[in-house]
Amino acid sequence: MAGKRLSEFAFYTQDEQFDIKYFKSETRKEQLCREYRQIAVDKLLDHIFVKLQTGGYSPNQSMADFLSFFVSFLDEEFGVSLGKKQVEEFTELFVELNNRSHLWLNGGWSPNDLSRSFGRRPENISIGPNLKKLFESGEMDRTKFEKRLKELGIKLSD
Repeated sequence: MAGKRLSEFAFYTQDEQFDIKYFKSETRKEQLCREYRQIAVDKLLDHIFVKLQTGGYSPNQSMADFLSFFVSFLDEEFGVSLGKKQVEEFTELFVELNNRSHLWLNGGWSPNDLSRSFGRRPENISIGPNLKKLFESGEMDRTKFEKRLKELGIKLSD
């Protein structure tokens, strides 16, 4: 599918292929094929939706861990490799989508609405180990991050 847009083809992920091969019943195999037949972009959007609504990552993981996993998932399952700039752009879009979405795990509140309901933003924040890793690896631009925080009136402390 090289060179095609994700909206131009349907395929089965590795997990879906396993499910289809696992069953001996041809009827069940056909049922799964119908169930899993979906264009790639819709599969990807469904995956993003579920991860956003449920938090998508285990209690010991951060959103940065999830995003790293997701970029790998995109490469392994969909054959889409993102460059550094594309990862940064995707991360910004994902975080914005997360912050504006009415999430199940927040009882239907968006993170932005929850923040506004408390009436004020934090004056400063500190960087945790996951963000430090992203900065050190170059996956995330610290200067852009600090600039965005400054625009919001938040100071970054190490």
